[in-house]
Amino acid sequence: MLKRFRKNKPDQQVLKKRQHGINKAEISQAACEIVKHLSENGYEAYVVGGCLRDAIMGLHPKDFDVATSATPEQVVKLFPRSRIIGRRFKIVHVRRGRELIEVTTFRGHHESGGGKHAQQAKSGLLVRDNVYGDLEADALRRDFTCNSLYYDPQKELLIDRCNGVADMRNGILRTIGDPWDRFCEDPVRMIRAVRFEAKLGLALDEASQEALEQNRHMMQEVAPARLFDEMIKVLMQAHALDAFNMLYDTGLFEQLFPGPFDALENGPDYLFEMMQLAMRNTETRIAEDKGVAPFFLYSVLLWPAVKIHYDEFIERGIAPADAMRQAGDIALQRQVQRITIPRRFSTSMQDVWFLQTALERITPKRAARTAEHPRFRAGYDFLLLREEGGEQLNDLGQWWTDYQKANPQQKSQMVNQKSGGNSDGKRRRRRRPRGKGGNQGNSSE
Repeated sequence: MLKRFRKNKPDQQVLKKRQHGINKAEISQAACEIVKHLSENGYEAYVVGGCLRDAIMGLHPKDFDVATSATPEQVVKLFPRSRIIGRRFKIVHVRRGRELIEVTTFRGHHESGGGKHAQQAKSGLLVRDNVYGDLEADALRRDFTCNSLYYDPQKELLIDRCNGVADMRNGILRTIGDPWDRFCEDPVRMIRAVRFEAKLGLALDEASQEALEQNRHMMQEVAPARLFDEMIKVLMQAHALDAFNMLYDTGLFEQLFPGPFDALENGPDYLFEMMQLAMRNTETRIAEDKGVAPFFLYSVLLWPAVKIHYDEFIERGIAPADAMRQAGDIALQRQVQRITIPRRFSTSMQDVWFLQTALERITPKRAARTAEHPRFRAGYDFLLLREEGGEQLNDLGQWWTDYQKANPQQKSQMVNQKSGGNSDGKRRRRRRPRGKGGNQGNSSE
């Protein structure tokens, strides 16, 4: 695959500052210091990847990485505050002040390594990839041309091995080499393709688009633990709606979220409208520099599946709280087979879903207790999303909006009106009829 690409490979371009336009002041000082220290010790080293891509595209660069000819073990010897992580491909985390920089060794083609260093499944998936090479080999191993860039901060030169700068300026997102092979080697690249298309406004080239559509089933080969953070990167961004729609249109959403996909395809339209609205709200919050909680995003993504199961349990006469708990468990159990969801997030997701039943059951004691729940705000926001998406909930969202603004006396009046006038909030117990032998427990008295 790489041999075929090399036959028509572009000549290496070394771009000066006036040609690449990267402002050194935007590059992490910690990354520059690491490059300098590696160079002073006889190793080749560059700032690489996404930070350069973003800088050229006029975005604020972050997530600074370094690529070097030094092996992970050699890097660790040079930087005391560092450690090797990863099995599939070793990476060194180097801490400089408050920053954490990822340092990787130049990769070689996996076919040049022995079985100890490189392993590939029959499907084409690389399960181990610790074959080292030089800058040229490393450039050809990267996923897209826009990510195959190497920056020398001391000379302010940019090495562009694969015409990445030209592709970006022409609005093209191009896979390096044969896209079929590259997506099979690591199917996560298909998710990254969607992320870069949405984030950068680039269009995937025709060959890569065709390979993505034909290999999307390969997502099932990816370890579920890798996918949680990848989905956060795709959807917690300034173009979340475009990214979500691309995931859906390419069939990747079906592969990643089979339960929610089935519910969206067969359920009411308001479920899909809620998803769209959630993505628009994510864009707004990011534009306003507000946080987006991963657990909330995932609670929205899984909600279609939860809601379908919940409605089925309610029809069978199961109490709302129990129905929601069982529905949430089923949706999560199916989902974690594709994407691992850490417990600290799944617990909060269950709270958000449970609150949807609590917000509907309004009595004086329950209303106050619900409003004091640690996840009340998230549950309330979720309720508003459901209503704005078109689900008919009898203006319940507006009621809770007014309740939060009311004083204690007004709250009491609101609850009494909503709950039917049971002002003391006490449930009236019905006496058990005294049938034959009805008081056997006191018969000896």
